[in-house]
Amino acid sequence: MPDTFNGHSWDSHGVYAAQRGDSWDLLANLFYEGNSLLAPLLTYANPEHADILLFEGGESVMIPVIRRDTSLLLPPWTRPTRGMVHADIV
Repeated sequence: MPDTFNGHSWDSHGVYAAQRGDSWDLLANLFYEGNSLLAPLLTYANPEHADILLFEGGESVMIPVIRRDTSLLLPPWTRPTRGMVHADIV
């Protein structure tokens, strides 16, 4: 069963050895294509390190591999309906 956080879900992860001076937003920026707004996802996945602002170096940090909903990149009229029924317009 995958873990979920704020609409993001994952069922696998990698482990990163933190470097001295790393921060949560820096790690999110590094691993999530420049999206430092996913830093809370990292702290959620690593509760034992959640109180750390700057890493001393050597800590093992779990990096969730999140699944992306690529349908959000499509125009609204071409997105999957996810069980919704649409009536034909006459």
